[in-house]
Amino acid sequence: MNRQDSLSASGPYDSGIHDLSLEHYLAEHRHVSSSGLKQILQSPLHLQRYLQRQQFSSPILDFGTAVHCALLEPERFEREYIALPVAHVDMLHADDLRLIQQEPHPVHFITEAQMSAVQAIRQQVAAQPEVAHWLNTGQAERSLFWRDQQSGVRCKIRPDLLLLPQLMLELKTTFDATLAVFQRTCLMQRYHLSAAMYRQGVQQLTGQLPQYVFLVVCRHSPYAVHTFAPSAEMLGEGERLFRMALNKLKADKTTAGCYL
Repeated sequence: MNRQDSLSASGPYDSGIHDLSLEHYLAEHRHVSSSGLKQILQSPLHLQRYLQRQQFSSPILDFGTAVHCALLEPERFEREYIALPVAHVDMLHADDLRLIQQEPHPVHFITEAQMSAVQAIRQQVAAQPEVAHWLNTGQAERSLFWRDQQSGVRCKIRPDLLLLPQLMLELKTTFDATLAVFQRTCLMQRYHLSAAMYRQGVQQLTGQLPQYVFLVVCRHSPYAVHTFAPSAEMLGEGERLFRMALNKLKADKTTAGCYL
């Protein structure tokens, strides 16, 4: 299935699973994402400010984005990512930036050190047969749209990897991949809200309730790779936050009309 290259001018995407570019997914503003719901939990103003941010496509991306592309979309990584012999990507010469205009596809720059780290992470992942199998057989970066049955709010998600009916995989890069530290990160970043929302969306669209698994990758040597499935208690708290955010969104007159 090819990526859809144009947005519907008549309104939001139909409920279902779509193969879209990230740019088109982000440009669809009639469905709320888990990031938007985390903002509304702080205040309606936080959500408004989040929605008003412009999405820019930059040739200089963070390391986590490069790792995501290398593991989930390896062909695109080989095509679009270029390593340059500089200490930091913000030291790129103007001649390097002109490469963007010469290529028929997007170009993203990382340093040679970052490229070496990405390749080391790929080797660590390849050494885990089960994880490698998931990445080789799952559907990466699909966009899901639906209307929540309880609240009537239109929602959207973009799981890193779908391997239905068994599981969905979410990749996280971190400076410390140990379980105790990552559990704290989950709570701080409200990853459990996202997990509950993602499972709800897949269940409503497919009738299946796959296991939600984090693939946690350490950013530095020895590039440890771990898998972590949130507990029933964590998912329950995520569901509570998900419902709280939907209700708060629905009650706010300044934003509710966009998603109902």
